[in-house]
Amino acid sequence: MPALLRHPSARAFLLERELPLPAPSPVEGLPGGFRIYLEDSGRRRERRALEGLTAARTGEELENLDLTRVYDEDTCQYLEETLHASYPFASSREIPGKVTVSYLKHLWDREEIPSAALYQEPAAVPLLPRFLKEKEETGGAARGTVYHRFLENMDFTADFHRKFTDSQLETMVNCGKIHRDESGWISREKIGRFLASPLAVRMQAAAREGKLCREQPFVLGVDAGTIRPEWDTGEQVLIQGIIDAFFYEGEEIVLVDYKTDFVPEDQPERLTEKYRIQLDYYQMALERLTGKRVKEKLIYSFCLNRELPV
Repeated sequence: MPALLRHPSARAFLLERELPLPAPSPVEGLPGGFRIYLEDSGRRRERRALEGLTAARTGEELENLDLTRVYDEDTCQYLEETLHASYPFASSREIPGKVTVSYLKHLWDREEIPSAALYQEPAAVPLLPRFLKEKEETGGAARGTVYHRFLENMDFTADFHRKFTDSQLETMVNCGKIHRDESGWISREKIGRFLASPLAVRMQAAAREGKLCREQPFVLGVDAGTIRPEWDTGEQVLIQGIIDAFFYEGEEIVLVDYKTDFVPEDQPERLTEKYRIQLDYYQMALERLTGKRVKEKLIYSFCLNRELPV
């Protein structure tokens, strides 16, 4: 109010009330128009009483409305159309905007392969405090996570000597990549057999040339109808995932996925069929991302101690 009273719009009000005019100030040159007046308490009570009467009259009219009569044809028609309208895209409500590759795999699963304990080894020491024990991961899932973390951080450019796994684990523990207790979950024998595999040798050669990539995240847009036939083909779904590893051989790509699931020795096809859809999407993402052809899709099974072509 002190600033407003310095504006030229207040001059008439000040003169009317016989109040002194303020000294010239910068606000005099500012644009704007204001109407300033005083309202005494009597007029205020009168205005409020009038508002109360209007509200009472409106309330009385509403209470005595004839509910069988249409008072406004246009409004009535609008409400009828709005309240009885059908949502034209009802079929699209079930289509998610973004899904994970794991979610898509379950859509096609016809027979779940049980994710039993990875190996018949003594139970690992729990990493969580007792009051959170009921929330602890299952043994198989926790082991799988640790194996993936080890392979993500392992130095593929180094020589695979007899104590390689122990030295790598010690480095990861010291760097905080793996907890000391978790390091006991890694089977030295299983990792040793992986390092002796043809796949590991190929990955080592690629790593030394700077052509090995690990833990590659991606988001892939696909037509909803390619995921489920009943979904609207005009809608797009984003697929999100992380590729364990891939490497270049010449101008082509070899895609690698590590699996720690239990699978019978004589039924390796159960593993490849279970994850075929997942690797197909990985292939699609890689080929779009790099512009290169994926020539091989391989699963390395730590249960079977060998690689499986998909």
